Amino acid sequence: MMFDLAHDPVFPALSTLGPADLELSTGTAPGEVLRFRHQPGMRAVLHVGLGTGGRRREGVIWFLWPEKIERLRASHPDLRIDATTGAVFESFPTDHRLPELARFMADRARIARALFGNDPSTEPALLRYRPGLSATFRWQDGANRTHFVKVARKARTAEQAATVTALARQLEGCPLTIAPVSGHMPDHCVIAYSAAEGRPLDELMREADPDGTPHLTERLVGALRELWTCRMDDLPRLSTEDYLRRAARSAEIIATADPDSGRIAQAILDRAAQTAPGLRHCPIHADMKLDHAFLTETQVTLIDTESLHLGDPDHDLAMLDARLDLALLEGRLDADRIMRLRQGLQAAAGQGYVWFLSLCRLHAAKYVAQRLHPDRAAILRRKLAA
Repeated sequence: MMFDLAHDPVFPALSTLGPADLELSTGTAPGEVLRFRHQPGMRAVLHVGLGTGGRRREGVIWFLWPEKIERLRASHPDLRIDATTGAVFESFPTDHRLPELARFMADRARIARALFGNDPSTEPALLRYRPGLSATFRWQDGANRTHFVKVARKARTAEQAATVTALARQLEGCPLTIAPVSGHMPDHCVIAYSAAEGRPLDELMREADPDGTPHLTERLVGALRELWTCRMDDLPRLSTEDYLRRAARSAEIIATADPDSGRIAQAILDRAAQTAPGLRHCPIHADMKLDHAFLTETQVTLIDTESLHLGDPDHDLAMLDARLDLALLEGRLDADRIMRLRQGLQAAAGQGYVWFLSLCRLHAAKYVAQRLHPDRAAILRRKLAA
């Protein structure tokens, strides 16, 4: 069985890669491909899970230019390199594009004291790893308070902490807040956030009666409106070209997974380039997901706020809308709840909503393209044709 990853003349092994090749590359029994990222002619990245249960670990198989591999061999003599496929394997937390990750794990006791002011009561538990980019951990300090710690490539943690502090001041007394920064270490590209109170929106919607969905949607939109009315002039500003450039990257990834879907994605992108609306600019989350909003009885808290920009509010609503189909695909929400939530989002939308939704659907489709679902091509085409 082959994975049918991609056809790339620079990395021909991708088109014939199978489980046996994973074993050769990693030196262990085949696991699963968690995510596949591909920049044709430049690099390919297979994020893999290996082993089971408590012995399960993660790693990365890189396909790189021979010159890059030779440079890595010189600087990282312990790298595992498969001569047959040209693949380079690194076992977490080793990551040549994110060296801060290994330093974080090696020096975690000292880092915890700097972040929390005490010794941690647990080991950091990995929640999400994006090879070469970032890793997020859940970690409890000595007082058993929960924090979420992020190690990110080229992270500007001092600016992130200042943004969160300034925004929190403006939101005092509002039904919206953002997860506060527990501490940060710019030289390690590490920042920690206190755990948000309440529960994520997708969990609440899954358990609530469908008739309660409009109320939860109204609370979320109302909280986002509080964010949109803040003054944060130092945030980076998103232009029409920025939105189109981000969508173009998603279209490229879609095309590597399925050429027909890539052509549909490119047509969507071409239309968007000809029909761009006038933009509004205010603080927006810019990466809204259902699980980025936590709710209590009286409060909504946003997490993952490193993405904050000055942008158009319709972008936040469209990002949520476009990702609803992923929630259906993964079984996290049923069609009835999704329909009711979508109606609430669209009722709150402005004039540029349809334009933003067309681009945000490309971002959501990119998520599908990077995972080896057996019906990946069919899912992509249905999603892009919606």
